[in-house]
Amino acid sequence: MENWWKALLFLVVSTAANAIPLQPQTVQDGAIVVAIDIYSERQSTSSVYRRVKDDPWMDQLTFSAQLRFRIKETVCSKSDRKKNPEECDFKVDGIVKDCTASSTGEQKVICETSPPTNTYKGPTQTDKGGKDTGNKG
Repeated sequence: MENWWKALLFLVVSTAANAIPLQPQTVQDGAIVVAIDIYSERQSTSSVYRRVKDDPWMDQLTFSAQLRFRIKETVCSKSDRKKNPEECDFKVDGIVKDCTASSTGEQKVICETSPPTNTYKGPTQTDKGGKDTGNKG
């Protein structure tokens, strides 16, 4: 009997959890989603952009009411707008941009291409003094 109650409880909780729509966690998250949509629509490229969450310092609200976030080009195109950008995979060599958006007044979104962050080339050999010889080991 106890197992039956556990199964019923599990069923109720899992059904309720799946019934709750996915919504931005904060007002800031919602504003960033809107800003990315605005930026994607205004670009001359056919690609849609999506938020990159690997750089927490970018995802913050500054004192001047500006949102800062990072986006990356996805494999989805603007013509496929019925698809949620969060469901789109990032392009392997997609463009990464650091963006700011005003959270008040005019819908102004400015994005600058971000320098590549994967500059690690692997281990190199060093001489006895610890200096890099330039040879990969």
